[in-house]
Amino acid sequence: MTRTTSLYAALVALVLAASASSAQDTQNGPPVLPAAAPDVEGPPLAQDVGMSVRAPEQVLLGQWFELVLAGPLSTDAELGFSLRPPDLMAKRSVTKATITGVELRLPLVAVRAGTLTLDGLMIEDGETLLGVAPIQIEVLTELPPEATARVAAPLAALSLPLPAVPVWPVLAALLLGLALIGMWVVRAGRELPVVVYTEPPDQRAMRALEHLRLGLPNTSEQVAVFILALSDVLRDYIERRFLVHAPARTTEEFLIEALREPELAQHKPSLERFLTLCDLVKYARFRPAPSEAVTLLDTACAFVEQTR
Repeated sequence: MTRTTSLYAALVALVLAASASSAQDTQNGPPVLPAAAPDVEGPPLAQDVGMSVRAPEQVLLGQWFELVLAGPLSTDAELGFSLRPPDLMAKRSVTKATITGVELRLPLVAVRAGTLTLDGLMIEDGETLLGVAPIQIEVLTELPPEATARVAAPLAALSLPLPAVPVWPVLAALLLGLALIGMWVVRAGRELPVVVYTEPPDQRAMRALEHLRLGLPNTSEQVAVFILALSDVLRDYIERRFLVHAPARTTEEFLIEALREPELAQHKPSLERFLTLCDLVKYARFRPAPSEAVTLLDTACAFVEQTR
């Protein structure tokens, strides 16, 4: 009897232990895994959908160039930046229909030398949005001769029709002005003053340039003041040497006048780059690095030496 009771108690204990183990497994359950975050993909790249991208490998600082994308787009498509790089200035893109599709031309100009990365370019064509893979361009202050062929051609000059002006009223006003000037000279009893330069223009310019060399800038703000002073020296030299009234003319007007002088015409590319850089400093608040001041000063000295 006692043995039977012991066996029964042992059997009950085994059943209870099995039930407790089963209940514990049911309560814990399988481990819960966190749901994976869905992947967020950007718009497809223009290069991956058969569009061609053309950009110069090297450009000059302060000179406009074009980024061209061509492919199957509508004429309403636009090319621009989602976030424009701070070292770049851009105009609105121009759309041009071709036999094979549409070309998007984006005029750009770099305002700092070094490696320029064109990132964040987007093409919007109705409800279609395309990205453009990053493009790297080297921005130089002076291009090597072998790289000239790889630079995009400058934009064509914009010509606006001028309204027709009657000639006779203008001639009458000129004659009247000359008559008044003549009467004033006669009554004053003196001749019109004639400007005579006693110091040769090249010596005057070289003396001013050497004075600037003694105070080379150390900061970006000093570079801006230095370049404006260098521009005044160069324009004063051109006025005295070639009798061109350079200080009162804009860059475009001065370059047109310079083409009439054979000696100045052969220096037109370097003068255009120099004066464009001065305009960026004066009007666009462009601040070159202090190391570029020596290069610009040497360029101005070489120009005076070659044209003296």
